[in-house]
Amino acid sequence: MPNLTLARTFRKQLRKARKTLFAVSIVAIMFLTASRARSEEKHWIAHEASLIVVGTLHPHITFPWLDGWHFTGTIDVDEVLFGSRPGAHIDYRFVCKYAWCRTGPLPSFPSFYRAKGIWCLRLFEERFWQPSTGFGFVVLSARTDFEDYIRRYKQTSSH
Repeated sequence: MPNLTLARTFRKQLRKARKTLFAVSIVAIMFLTASRARSEEKHWIAHEASLIVVGTLHPHITFPWLDGWHFTGTIDVDEVLFGSRPGAHIDYRFVCKYAWCRTGPLPSFPSFYRAKGIWCLRLFEERFWQPSTGFGFVVLSARTDFEDYIRRYKQTSSH
């Protein structure tokens, strides 16, 4: 009987450790895909974007599908740094295709993604906006650097 209780306790601790590892992995990948990359790669998120806005994400439902977890939400747009203004609100969708998204428990957006920030996006299915790379989020403290990049490399004759 004591061995059975010990085994149950061990399994519970193992499940808890897996959930913690999963959460830490999500945060680590989010940091890696944000503006923390090497200098020649850190603007790739802006390079790939057709719309760059300053705004705040309001998460909606996250649901599993065959291709991974689908994160949804609305971004309230404060200003447009690049591209044509789509409106005051943007429907956001991120399909997490990483391997851990197919097997892990229900993920959610960390609190710092709900703060005001820079969103680098491209159109998805004519209604939603998806991240240009990663989650599409850049911390607001990097704004000057990204505005400089936009001015030098993304400006078109329409701006």
